[in-house]
Amino acid sequence: MSNDSAFDIALTSATTSAGIFPPEQQSIACNAFDKVTSITEGDKSLQITYGHHRQRISQQYTEAGVTTHKVYAGACEYITKNGQTTTHTYLSGPEGIFALHVKNPNGTENIRYIHTDYLGSWNTITDENDNHLQELNFDACSVKLGFCERSEIKAFLFLI
Repeated sequence: MSNDSAFDIALTSATTSAGIFPPEQQSIACNAFDKVTSITEGDKSLQITYGHHRQRISQQYTEAGVTTHKVYAGACEYITKNGQTTTHTYLSGPEGIFALHVKNPNGTENIRYIHTDYLGSWNTITDENDNHLQELNFDACSVKLGFCERSEIKAFLFLI
């Protein structure tokens, strides 16, 4: 490396800690509007379809031969996995989204309440009894600081 000018300095290699980057090669394709249309990594695949206003209208995620299909229609998401469909309806008011109505394939329904921080970012999700189902915190650079996650809420956060 020479020091003839500031532009002569180049990074030629880097060593990182284990787990920072995915162990397998990722392949990402975009459309003419720079929207991601597919991501593949090993046996995992995500395909995204956009509507005429460039909004996401559906996606299909496959891992280990199991496919989850998600269709977006207004404030609703229809998530189908193994022939079973779960419906998520986002409830909103003047301040934005405040709850999620979940209708499960077995006919049961529940409400998940969304709490935001002072900037309006989602950071806590509770049930009707104020039990914390998920809590996320980020630093100023959007790095996740710590979280707890319950399996029942994990499904609705699938690739939001």
